[in-house]
Amino acid sequence: MDKNIRVRVDMLTGEGLIIERPALLSKLRRCSEWTCNLLAWASWLMLLRPVLILLLWYLGMRVAYHQMVFLEGFDNPEFFAYGALSVVTILAVAFAWNRYNYLRFRGVDRRKPSGTCGAQELAKYYKMPVASVESLQTAPYVEVSFGRDESVELSGNGRKAKALYAPQSLGKHFSEQ
Repeated sequence: MDKNIRVRVDMLTGEGLIIERPALLSKLRRCSEWTCNLLAWASWLMLLRPVLILLLWYLGMRVAYHQMVFLEGFDNPEFFAYGALSVVTILAVAFAWNRYNYLRFRGVDRRKPSGTCGAQELAKYYKMPVASVESLQTAPYVEVSFGRDESVELSGNGRKAKALYAPQSLGKHFSEQ
């Protein structure tokens, strides 16, 4: 069947409308319509969420009031016993899982230390003098000021140093410039 066939639309009955012949729509058009439709419903549900939460809170309060006042739940200690039993069961399972993990993994440290880094490596990585790194390591505090370019200014112990700080392009740290 040729896709370029013109169809006459009967304005009284609506016969011949494209809605009755979805095969005439391109695949891109169908996918884009489904995507837009899905996004619209998702945003509508996100906007409706606070109202739904308020409604559920209201219904929960009504059910609790009905159970406790009209059905005399306060006078029924069995109701509280089941609730307490549920809480105790959950806590017991959590405690048992905790003890199991403690006994299974005690004394085992799977974390690997990252190793030590000396003043030479720090100075090379941040492209700054070794003396500045050693001075800043002994400072009681270090003030860091970020520049607009890929640099930071570090000051401490009365000494200032400019260093390279390029987290988005780590190749600059490892280059031999």
